[in-house]
Formats: sequence, structure tokens, C-alpha cells
Amino acid sequence: MADLVVEHLTVLLQTPSGPARVVDDVSFAVPAGRSVALVGESGSGKTLTALALLRLLPDVAQVVQGSVRLRGRDAELELLSLAERDLAKVRGARVAMVFQEPMTALNPLLRVDDQAGEVLRVHQGLSKKEARTAGATLLQRLGVPTAPAGAYPHELSGGQRQRVMLAMALAASPEILVADEPTTALDVTVQAQILSLLQQEQQARGLGLLLITHDLGVVAQVCDDVVVMYAGRVVEAGSVAGVFADPRHPYTQALLASIPARAKLGEPLPQIPGQVPAVALWPSGCRFRDRCPRADEACAAEPPVVVVAAAGSSRLLRCVHL
Repeated sequence: MADLVVEHLTVLLQTPSGPARVVDDVSFAVPAGRSVALVGESGSGKTLTALALLRLLPDVAQVVQGSVRLRGRDAELELLSLAERDLAKVRGARVAMVFQEPMTALNPLLRVDDQAGEVLRVHQGLSKKEARTAGATLLQRLGVPTAPAGAYPHELSGGQRQRVMLAMALAASPEILVADEPTTALDVTVQAQILSLLQQEQQARGLGLLLITHDLGVVAQVCDDVVVMYAGRVVEAGSVAGVFADPRHPYTQALLASIPARAKLGEPLPQIPGQVPAVALWPSGCRFRDRCPRADEACAAEPPVVVVAAAGSSRLLRCVHL
């Protein structure tokens, strides 16, 4: 299996107000067999980070700096400089992605068993009939019954469509799986089923899993490590157990304090004042300073750099007061 190593990834987004670094000097790793969560509020740059890994960014965005390396047993591939023809052999086969919103990611004109088997036609040379059979078999293993496997996306439930997305991503036995909000808009029961299925497949195959989510409860249940992003930057990273037990960055502390289960009965739910600013309006220095209760003049002077929390520790922090 392979590790995915991301270093100093920077994505520039063209906005009406000019170019903005929507992903700014982001570094993390997804080791083989481990699950890593990428968390933060909407607008933090999580999805653009994921899309940049496989160079799937929209036309208005581009990677201007950084490295994304797929490190296998025999060779190391730099995905950001790989020729498009060679990268096409990696997408789906070695690094696969479960996209947000299955109804927009799935082709409404194709049966779902054809879509689940398409990656096998592309990467393994199967015929259309063979790929359809393999796709239907995989769908059934992931909990989509025989009859729905031959249906179209609009004929399936939300949970079934999500299983189709997962089947498409797993069809060619990738080494790294990127799952972008795989349980969005699903009810609690179906969400639990999808997460259980994702865990089973990840552990059985020894996949490296990058899970993008807003749900910190999901992170606690599924992931080994967590990377916290705010306004395009990583502000804290470490093991889930360590970060959740002792959050050090004010933003991480605020996120965990906002979990409804932690609120006392009859009292208002804790919240983080304000919202993530638009990319062209990010403040100087620390981008969280306008919402941070600990902010002072030092926070506005220079952007804080990532530091190791303690010698020998895997905890990373970006704050001038830590």
C-alpha cells in the first residue's frame, strides 16, 4: 500500500476582488492503513484541498506551490507534476475520491451498475458486459440489492446513491481513498450504516483514508488523526485522541465547545461568533483573530507559523500564543 504526503500545498483562487490563497501552505500525510480527518467550517478550504490532490480544481483555481507525493513500495509519484496521461492512470486506480452530493456526481443517464463498473473498463480493460456484472456484484456487496443495481440514480434512496459512490471509488482497489462529506444529508441511521461500511472497507483493504467532514462525532468514531483547517490554513493537527482530549488552538477549542452534546440542559448552545470571512477579505496576521477571544496586537502583526507542540510530539499548532 501507499502513503499520501502533502507538503506546503497552496491554491490560488481568482475572485472578483483579485487572486486569493484559498489553500495556504497546507501540509499533512495520509499513511497507509490510517484514517485522517480534515475538519473546519464551510469556507475553510477543505474541498479545494481534496480536489487539488488529483488536480481536479475548477478553472478559476490553480496550484501555485507545494508537493503531493504518492509513496508506494517501489516508487514515488509527484502528482502535481505528473503528465495528464499518467495522472489519469492514478485517478480511480490508486487514489479514488467519493465526491459530495451523489445526485450531481452520478450520471443521471446511466444505470448505476454501469457507473460502478466503468472504472474497471478504464483501468482493467474489462468489456462493458464484464464491467456491468462486476459493478452489480460490488454494489450488492455494499448493500445495494440486485434490482436497484440496474436502476438509474434518481430511482435510488440517498443511502443507496452514497453506496454507489463508494462502490465506484473502491472498484479498482485504490490505495488512498478521499471521501468528501460522505454522510451529508443522510438520516442518522443511514449515516451510521455508511460510516460502518466505510470503516469495514478501509480496514479490510488497508486503505489510507482522508475524510472531509463537519461532524466531529464522525471524526471521533472513524478517524485516527485530525487536521483542523481555518480560512485556508492548518491551525492544529495530531491524533484524534490527543486533540479531542486537549485542544490547544483557540479555534479547535471553539469547535469542540460548540458540539451540542456538551451543552448543559436549558442553556444556550455555545457558538463561535461571526463566520469565516470571504477569501478576499481574510485579515492580516492570524486569520482567526477577528473571532478569537485571545487575540491581541501580536496576532495582527505576522502570520503565525506551524510549530511542533513539544519535542517528540506529533501535535502541530499555528498560533503565536502557543
